[in-house]
Amino acid sequence: MRMYDKLFLGPKAAKHRFTVLQRIRHQKWVDGLYVLVPSSNPGNIMDILPAAALSEKHGIYRDALIIGAAKGYDEACELAGSIVAAMYRDHGNFNLEAFL
Repeated sequence: MRMYDKLFLGPKAAKHRFTVLQRIRHQKWVDGLYVLVPSSNPGNIMDILPAAALSEKHGIYRDALIIGAAKGYDEACELAGSIVAAMYRDHGNFNLEAFL
């Protein structure tokens, strides 16, 4: 599991930035912690997952790049929307790799 250098955090997660980062690094998952990763499906931009999904031994997200974290699914959806809006505003397209 890798983390993006400029990790995007939702407002609630940003208040507890150190704790959130430590829990992701040490895989100590908490209910309500969601992460944003690039989508495994080429038709989508990113996936929103419960953080615990990253620890599955044979999961497709084991070595995923974490680009954002949020406390709660609603905050994760808002964070994903703001990332996509910034991506379109800056580059005029929806290419996540070029944006990062």
